[in-house]
Amino acid sequence: GRAGVEIAALQGLEEEERVQGERLGVGRGRGARRVRGGGAVPERGPDGGVETVLCTTRDETERRAAEARARTLATVVETSADFIGVTTLDGQATYLNPAGQALVGLRGDAEVAGTRIEDYLFEEDLPFARETVC
Repeated sequence: GRAGVEIAALQGLEEEERVQGERLGVGRGRGARRVRGGGAVPERGPDGGVETVLCTTRDETERRAAEARARTLATVVETSADFIGVTTLDGQATYLNPAGQALVGLRGDAEVAGTRIEDYLFEEDLPFARETVC
């Protein structure tokens, strides 16, 4: 359990100068499971033995949840059958999902990088796009 992981980490300080980990412990906080990470650095006495240990801990729960949401969104964008693209404020294309690339006849990010949002629009739609989007 958690105590075993923490004891093993502290025992590792006898031979190491630093112990770090993404999961030194998993506990309950505010009614929900919390993922914790942190590290420990020994302070050694004149004989070289560990006298004290400086420990840090951080709550990784929110960061991990945000990373999971980002992975989910990336999967939705990558697998969508719709045209989904990202451009700079001046209209330079920086990303086009696989379905969008297929719709406009491009293959890969290198080909997308040399295009502009106007390259994907019909000529008759350009004035509207320039007034409202670009």
